[in-house]
Amino acid sequence: KIILVFFTPEYGLTTVLSFDADMSGATSVYVDVKVQHYAVLEGAQLIAYLVVQCLVLLFIVSMLVDMGVNIKGFITTYREDKTTPSVTSVALIAVDLLSIALTVIVVCVRIPAKLGSANVVREILGNLNGIPWASSTTSVGEKKE
Repeated sequence: KIILVFFTPEYGLTTVLSFDADMSGATSVYVDVKVQHYAVLEGAQLIAYLVVQCLVLLFIVSMLVDMGVNIKGFITTYREDKTTPSVTSVALIAVDLLSIALTVIVVCVRIPAKLGSANVVREILGNLNGIPWASSTTSVGEKKE
């Protein structure tokens, strides 16, 4: 297994590239490649991201208010005229509800991930810079520890 870690401080990106090879077969080799990118949001970028996500949530609230008004109108019309809303109107309300639910889920999952992004990168990088990679006297086992 080979693991390569790349870090670009100016962009706040960490990439972990890992190769896992199994050469135990007589005629075949299995190789698995995995690339993981981690972006760190800190300072102004993090604040801007949070502001945008809060605006998204405010827009969701406005959509919910609009849906409430529409549903109230449907109920009022039904009570007064005994007419049911069209299938298209109900379908549009259902699509709005689905859009709202999915957007809220995405925002609620992404915000904690972005808030903790610096910690995730810090854990990945760990103390890699303190390892004597070029040392010929330090064994590979010691470098892994």
